Amino acid sequence: MGVYTFSFGIPVVWTSIMNFSLQCINIKQDEAMWIAITAALLSGLTSFLVARMTDILYVQVYIAIGGGYAFQFASVPLLIELGVELAYPCLEAVVGASYTASFNLLSLLFLLLFIIKTECYYWAGYVLVCCTSLTTIPLFFVKEKHKRSSIDGK
Repeated sequence: MGVYTFSFGIPVVWTSIMNFSLQCINIKQDEAMWIAITAALLSGLTSFLVARMTDILYVQVYIAIGGGYAFQFASVPLLIELGVELAYPCLEAVVGASYTASFNLLSLLFLLLFIIKTECYYWAGYVLVCCTSLTTIPLFFVKEKHKRSSIDGK
Protein backbone atom coordinates (compact mmCIF):
# COMPACT_ATOMS: atom_id res chain seq x y z
CA MET A 1 0.00 0.00 0.00
CA GLY A 2 2.86 2.39 0.78
CA VAL A 3 4.35 1.90 -2.69
CA TYR A 4 1.02 2.75 -4.32
CA THR A 5 0.37 5.73 -2.05
CA PHE A 6 3.75 7.40 -2.45
CA SER A 7 4.47 6.55 -6.07
CA PHE A 8 1.04 7.48 -7.35
CA GLY A 9 -0.36 9.99 -4.84
CA ILE A 10 2.27 12.71 -5.19
CA PRO A 11 2.50 12.72 -9.02
CA VAL A 12 -1.29 12.84 -9.38
CA VAL A 13 -1.74 15.90 -7.19
CA TRP A 14 1.45 17.50 -8.53
CA THR A 15 -0.25 17.65 -11.93
CA SER A 16 -2.84 20.02 -10.46
CA ILE A 17 -0.17 22.45 -9.25
CA MET A 18 2.52 21.77 -11.86
CA ASN A 19 2.34 25.38 -13.04
CA PHE A 20 4.12 26.45 -9.82
CA SER A 21 7.09 24.20 -10.63
CA LEU A 22 7.09 25.11 -14.33
CA GLN A 23 7.12 28.86 -13.61
CA CYS A 24 10.78 28.44 -12.68
CA ILE A 25 11.61 27.56 -16.27
CA ASN A 26 9.40 30.31 -17.76
CA ILE A 27 6.45 28.13 -18.69
CA LYS A 28 3.26 30.06 -18.07
CA GLN A 29 0.01 28.65 -16.69
CA ASP A 30 -1.69 28.28 -20.10
CA GLU A 31 1.14 26.15 -21.48
CA ALA A 32 1.37 24.20 -18.21
CA MET A 33 -2.32 23.35 -18.60
CA TRP A 34 -1.68 21.80 -22.02
CA ILE A 35 1.29 19.88 -20.67
CA ALA A 36 -0.93 18.50 -17.87
CA ILE A 37 -3.69 17.56 -20.33
CA THR A 38 -1.17 15.79 -22.57
CA ALA A 39 0.29 13.92 -19.58
CA ALA A 40 -3.18 12.89 -18.38
CA LEU A 41 -4.24 11.62 -21.81
CA LEU A 42 -1.01 9.69 -22.33
CA SER A 43 -1.21 8.27 -18.81
CA GLY A 44 -4.74 7.01 -19.35
CA LEU A 45 -3.86 5.43 -22.68
CA THR A 46 -0.72 3.84 -21.29
CA SER A 47 -2.66 2.48 -18.29
CA PHE A 48 -5.09 0.68 -20.55
CA LEU A 49 -2.29 -0.71 -22.72
CA VAL A 50 -0.25 -2.00 -19.79
CA ALA A 51 -3.33 -3.44 -18.08
CA ARG A 52 -4.14 -5.34 -21.30
CA MET A 53 -0.51 -6.45 -21.70
CA THR A 54 -0.64 -7.73 -18.13
CA ASP A 55 -3.60 -9.91 -19.00
CA ILE A 56 -1.85 -11.25 -22.08
CA LEU A 57 1.85 -11.36 -21.11
CA TYR A 58 1.80 -11.09 -17.30
CA VAL A 59 4.15 -8.03 -17.26
CA GLN A 60 6.20 -7.64 -14.06
CA VAL A 61 5.39 -4.79 -11.70
CA TYR A 62 9.03 -3.69 -11.66
CA ILE A 63 9.12 -3.01 -15.41
CA ALA A 64 5.93 -0.93 -15.34
CA ILE A 65 7.10 1.26 -12.44
CA GLY A 66 10.44 1.98 -14.14
CA GLY A 67 8.84 3.28 -17.31
CA GLY A 68 8.62 6.95 -16.40
CA TYR A 69 5.67 9.21 -15.79
CA ALA A 70 3.36 7.49 -18.27
CA PHE A 71 4.35 4.08 -16.99
CA GLN A 72 3.98 5.45 -13.47
CA PHE A 73 0.26 5.76 -14.03
CA ALA A 74 0.18 2.52 -15.96
CA SER A 75 1.46 0.75 -12.86
CA VAL A 76 -1.67 1.55 -10.86
CA PRO A 77 -3.67 -1.52 -12.00
CA LEU A 78 -0.59 -3.68 -11.36
CA LEU A 79 -0.05 -2.36 -7.83
CA ILE A 80 -3.72 -2.72 -6.96
CA GLU A 81 -3.73 -6.27 -8.34
CA LEU A 82 -0.58 -7.10 -6.34
CA GLY A 83 -2.13 -5.66 -3.18
CA VAL A 84 -5.33 -7.63 -3.70
CA GLU A 85 -3.30 -10.82 -4.28
CA LEU A 86 -1.19 -10.28 -1.18
CA ALA A 87 -4.18 -9.39 1.01
CA TYR A 88 -6.32 -12.34 -0.12
CA PRO A 89 -8.73 -13.50 1.39
CA CYS A 90 -9.41 -9.89 2.38
CA LEU A 91 -12.08 -8.38 0.13
CA GLU A 92 -10.97 -6.34 -2.89
CA ALA A 93 -13.22 -3.50 -1.72
CA VAL A 94 -11.36 -3.29 1.60
CA VAL A 95 -7.99 -3.22 -0.17
CA GLY A 96 -9.23 -0.58 -2.62
CA ALA A 97 -10.67 1.54 0.18
CA SER A 98 -7.41 1.42 2.15
CA TYR A 99 -5.45 2.36 -0.99
CA THR A 100 -7.79 5.28 -1.63
CA ALA A 101 -7.69 6.50 1.97
CA SER A 102 -3.90 6.41 2.19
CA PHE A 103 -3.59 8.02 -1.26
CA ASN A 104 -5.89 10.87 -0.25
CA LEU A 105 -4.15 11.43 3.09
CA LEU A 106 -0.69 11.64 1.53
CA SER A 107 -2.02 13.88 -1.26
CA LEU A 108 -3.49 16.22 1.34
CA LEU A 109 -0.19 16.40 3.22
CA PHE A 110 1.71 17.13 0.00
CA LEU A 111 -0.69 19.91 -1.02
CA LEU A 112 -0.56 21.43 2.46
CA LEU A 113 3.17 22.01 1.92
CA PHE A 114 2.23 24.59 -0.71
CA ILE A 115 0.89 26.81 2.05
CA ILE A 116 4.54 27.64 2.65
CA LYS A 117 5.21 30.40 0.12
CA THR A 118 8.51 30.28 -1.74
CA GLU A 119 9.74 32.02 -4.85
CA CYS A 120 10.23 28.75 -6.66
CA TYR A 121 8.99 25.26 -5.85
CA TYR A 122 12.11 23.27 -6.73
CA TRP A 123 11.52 20.99 -3.76
CA ALA A 124 8.42 19.55 -5.47
CA GLY A 125 10.61 18.02 -8.17
CA TYR A 126 12.80 16.35 -5.55
CA VAL A 127 9.72 14.98 -3.80
CA LEU A 128 8.48 13.57 -7.12
CA VAL A 129 11.78 11.85 -7.86
CA CYS A 130 11.95 10.38 -4.36
CA CYS A 131 8.36 9.19 -4.36
CA THR A 132 8.59 7.55 -7.75
CA SER A 133 12.03 6.01 -7.47
CA LEU A 134 12.51 5.06 -3.81
CA THR A 135 9.20 3.21 -3.73
CA THR A 136 10.61 0.53 -6.01
CA ILE A 137 12.89 -0.68 -3.20
CA PRO A 138 10.14 -2.36 -1.12
CA LEU A 139 8.98 -4.21 -4.23
CA PHE A 140 12.24 -6.18 -4.28
CA PHE A 141 11.24 -7.72 -0.94
CA VAL A 142 7.70 -8.71 -1.98
CA LYS A 143 7.17 -12.40 -2.51
CA GLU A 144 4.39 -12.71 -5.06
CA LYS A 145 1.69 -15.17 -4.15
CA HIS A 146 -1.16 -15.81 -6.53
CA LYS A 147 -3.72 -17.36 -4.19
CA ARG A 148 -6.67 -15.42 -5.58
CA SER A 149 -5.63 -15.75 -9.23
CA SER A 150 -5.15 -19.51 -8.90
CA ILE A 151 -8.63 -19.85 -7.40
CA ASP A 152 -10.11 -17.63 -10.13
CA GLY A 153 -8.32 -19.70 -12.79
CA LYS A 154 -9.99 -22.91 -11.58
